[in-house]
Amino acid sequence: MYEPASVSLPVHVQPAAARLTVRAQHGPEAIDRLAPEWAALLRHLPEASAFATPGWARAWWLTYGRHHRAVLLDVRDGERLVALLPLQVSHVRGLGVRVLEMLGGSAPEWRIWIRNPHGLGLSYVNELLVAPGWEEQTLAALRAFLASGELRWDAIRFCCVPEESALAAGFDELARGWSPRRTPFARLRVDTGRSWEEYRASLSKRQRQDTRYKPNELTRAVGCELQLDVVQGEGAADAVEEFVELFERRWTARGKPGLLPGEADMYRNLVREEPSLVVFRLLGGERVLASQIGFDDGRRYTPYNYAFDPDLSEKSPSHVLTQMIIERCCEDAHTSIEQLTVAMGRHWSKQETTTHTLEATHPGAASRLRAGVLRGAGNAVHGAQTTTLGHRARAGLARVAAAARRRPARDG
Repeated sequence: MYEPASVSLPVHVQPAAARLTVRAQHGPEAIDRLAPEWAALLRHLPEASAFATPGWARAWWLTYGRHHRAVLLDVRDGERLVALLPLQVSHVRGLGVRVLEMLGGSAPEWRIWIRNPHGLGLSYVNELLVAPGWEEQTLAALRAFLASGELRWDAIRFCCVPEESALAAGFDELARGWSPRRTPFARLRVDTGRSWEEYRASLSKRQRQDTRYKPNELTRAVGCELQLDVVQGEGAADAVEEFVELFERRWTARGKPGLLPGEADMYRNLVREEPSLVVFRLLGGERVLASQIGFDDGRRYTPYNYAFDPDLSEKSPSHVLTQMIIERCCEDAHTSIEQLTVAMGRHWSKQETTTHTLEATHPGAASRLRAGVLRGAGNAVHGAQTTTLGHRARAGLARVAAAARRRPARDG
């Protein structure tokens, strides 16, 4: 349960950041309360990710908020907002650990964590939003606040923080004396600030051949020309429902469960809350061959998830859809496609971007013990899942879950 909405008394920081105060805004109401200033701050941060918006935070909270406690830290110079750190406190069931995480940058609930401790929520870009020129003072102010004891925590875990960000650069100093640790994680970026032909010329001979052969093979398989349909704003709700059905059908065909608990509701909430949500659909006549959900701010596109018709899996419809999206972004002044997973993007780019998981432990003895138990449990679960036996066990459980999902439909 979250705390009632409130505003704490300001913590006055050390002389190095004497002009700044940090306040903790508690509860989901703080998202709406800070949204206008939040949006204004983002206008000064064109490189901020698609996951840094109030709309993303609201959608996440509507879906998974009952498992966490929202705490947004706003940093001010007088009345002016110069930085915002959207956080949540996660209480790990059975361990009593209070983990300070980015809002939306965590395992949403224990069932998802058990399936994959490094999965949903831990792969979205998370960042401290800070106005240019205020980075050093903001980090000093945040350290003073976190050390003050006003906010109780045992461990800090900030996942997928961009390497070039102020938070990643200054984290060792921010967490000095708190056993700071960092783990890098690679994603891929596609440079679309050029024409499609210029981009295509940068690919290998085999990749260039694929850009011709794969669309032609898929066209022959469906018996009609391919079309790229882009749905944003009005109509996106129907496209999201279509995506959910296609995603479930894809994984059911492989004898596996599809979406994680709450994931479909997350997509539905994003339609209502986040204007940049877009659904790309690959059509063959009236048939949907593949679909991809992402975020498009008119300058950059960030993929989020994809699905395809399992009957056409050998014809690579998702691959063809990605190609058509890249071609569109090249031709309509988008600068890049960001945050592709290595699995999705390795055919299209070798340009890596690095994010870091930043971790620290409260210096108190009890906190160190609880945080150590949490790390050990997470490593044990993740390790078990990556062994041959673990893979077999997960596959068996997935088949049982998939069968259980199909049974009510047949019985009905």
